[in-house]
Amino acid sequence: MPSSKHFRVTFIPAKRDGAFIVSSFTMMGEDLPRYDIFHETLDALMADVERLGKLQEQGVSASIRCMEKRKPNGFDKRTKRLYYNLEDKVTA
Repeated sequence: MPSSKHFRVTFIPAKRDGAFIVSSFTMMGEDLPRYDIFHETLDALMADVERLGKLQEQGVSASIRCMEKRKPNGFDKRTKRLYYNLEDKVTA
């Protein structure tokens, strides 16, 4: 039976700038949304992160950190480049 693992999810403001996605934050002084969550499987974690990301009011990049000694298999590959609520700017 798998045990729950502790993860910390931080949502960093992000926006589209042409063909690029730009995220910016300051190391100190900025209060970013953070969630401490526990999940047994990577699929459950990703579903929860997607749900939380879509609840944010602005475009965000999700940064997920495993707080355990060992990360689950495939963690790095599944948690790279997670962006939510990015709007495409249409120029007329």
